[in-house]
Amino acid sequence: MKPFDLQEALSGKRVVTRRGVEATQLHLFNIVNIYKLSAVVEGELIQYTIQGEFREDHETGWDLFMATESKFIWINLWQQLHENGNYVTTVHTREDLADLEIENNVNLKHIQKLTIIQ
Repeated sequence: MKPFDLQEALSGKRVVTRRGVEATQLHLFNIVNIYKLSAVVEGELIQYTIQGEFREDHETGWDLFMATESKFIWINLWQQLHENGNYVTTVHTREDLADLEIENNVNLKHIQKLTIIQ
């Protein structure tokens, strides 16, 4: 998790609590109060400081953080049809391209498509 960034959060970037629960519908109120930021977490409206802090003790797990974005790669595993049956892999950053390769390849035997999350 990355530190909470108010501007990114208000612009729609994904926000989670310290426990990894998603916080949605963030809104900053123009009020004279330390808890100016509100978010919906697990169906409840929760108030936060503009730093994303729920309470001063930080022990509750409700403090806000910016969610890290997962990156995916797709790996096709192939076996050569000729020679001694060596294995070959191809790597794609888009699943549709990995699938298209499977549909169009006639020179290799497709063994498996793997999805890796980084």
